[in-house]
Amino acid sequence: ALDPASLRAALPQAHGVHVLAVDRGDGQALPLAALGPVVTSARHAFDLVVLDLARASVAERAAATCDVVLLVATGDVRGATSAARTASRLRGEAPLRLVARQVPGGGLDGPALADWLDLPSAADLAHDARLLASLDRGDPPGAGGRLAKVCDQLLAAVLGERAAA
Repeated sequence: ALDPASLRAALPQAHGVHVLAVDRGDGQALPLAALGPVVTSARHAFDLVVLDLARASVAERAAATCDVVLLVATGDVRGATSAARTASRLRGEAPLRLVARQVPGGGLDGPALADWLDLPSAADLAHDARLLASLDRGDPPGAGGRLAKVCDQLLAAVLGERAAA
């Protein structure tokens, strides 16, 4: 078992948030045996744990440990098709909700994408070219922008659901 206090002390912080990440660039997969103990320890060490499941093979196993899974998807053909495949793998693992990210030329808006995927909508994130350029540079998202507002909305909803449970 991984001691929650040791995990908390060992993790770096970015803007007051503890971060544990897997390097996506080196091609090494996260050992599945490590996932459960790390997530369990994190849940004991912190009030809220956010997992970025990406498209990794660990998504199904990690989703089973979640109170809610937010699937971020775009309304273009490629994004919607990928989201449908991901949603089919994750259904039944945890409550699943859609965050629709608008992209130029995307055929489906948030409500249409949610309907097509048969998922409840958690939020719509409008396209923001400045945000994409900032993220490409490696800059953290700024406070007060569209992304911050959507994150605040999602956080309030998740914490509200936890309080009601």
